[in-house]
Amino acid sequence: MLDEPTASLDPDIADKVRKLLRRIQSERQITMIYTSHNMRDVEEVCDRVLFMHKGRIIAEGTPQQVKDKFNQTSLKTCSSASRVGGDVLAKDKEEAR
Repeated sequence: MLDEPTASLDPDIADKVRKLLRRIQSERQITMIYTSHNMRDVEEVCDRVLFMHKGRIIAEGTPQQVKDKFNQTSLKTCSSASRVGGDVLAKDKEEAR
């Protein structure tokens, strides 16, 4: 389990960490749970993504599936689009509450 593994790292070192994590994941065929607010990291490192709001999953799938769900071109904009003033804008809004 990795919690914000590239937080506060310089961009070059963060890039090396992301590459190292992908290499370890591939070589050892392991699952990593990666929590982050940095959507660039999530998009580069993660095969599957979960967005949560108030303890409930509001979106899950591949990065592309999540982008499609919110009709966005990046996970960063999905994060913003999924919440406005604390309200959930997911397609299944009622289910997320």
